[in-house]
Amino acid sequence: MTHTNPDPTEGRTMKNVVIFGTGMLAQVFHAALTDDSPYDVCAFTVHERHVREPRLMDLEVVPFEKIEMKYPPDEFAMMIAVGYKRVNRARAEIYSECKRKGYHLISHRSTSASLQGHVELGENSFIGDNCVIRTFTRIGNNVVVGGGCYIGQHTVIGDHCFVSQCASLGGNIQVEPYSFIGQNATIRNFVHIAANCVIGAGTVILADTKENEVYKATGTELLGIPSYKLRDI
Repeated sequence: MTHTNPDPTEGRTMKNVVIFGTGMLAQVFHAALTDDSPYDVCAFTVHERHVREPRLMDLEVVPFEKIEMKYPPDEFAMMIAVGYKRVNRARAEIYSECKRKGYHLISHRSTSASLQGHVELGENSFIGDNCVIRTFTRIGNNVVVGGGCYIGQHTVIGDHCFVSQCASLGGNIQVEPYSFIGQNATIRNFVHIAANCVIGAGTVILADTKENEVYKATGTELLGIPSYKLRDI
């Protein structure tokens, strides 16, 4: 049986949601909430200087500076769909702004994700399709976990982290706040990922990291022959 902490809005009548963001991630969140959740997305919002079009996905885009006048926080929840710009600092700043305005920030986990045993989710966390998250794992506030990720038991992912699709994290891992883990990255059991680290796509991490470190995988080798000369393929 899966035990997770309740959604901050559970038990309230507040099922209408405004999405902060208008980029590709916001469109992904819109599809997830529309097709795979009890929530109704009513509008998008971004800071006024970033409003490019008045509508997105057939919904209005409202400047964040005016959002509470039309979509007040006592009637509408919010979800932040912003990526890992400035090593997640941009999303963290927006998270704080939304909290100051009094908005409840919902979390979403795909119904195809497998959360096994006791898993804790913070607010404004997003768990994508086909993820496997093992028991006694804790996901902090304002965390994005992309589709197809595996997160082993007794792992802690701190606030404001971003884990890209198909990353694989072993058990007993500690990921400190603001870290980014790229697509298909692999982290061994019992490793500590320090704050503000960037773990690039395809990287294999076998030992603890230090704050602000950046890791990248070695590029694939290009052979100096054309494919039609390969006899065994």
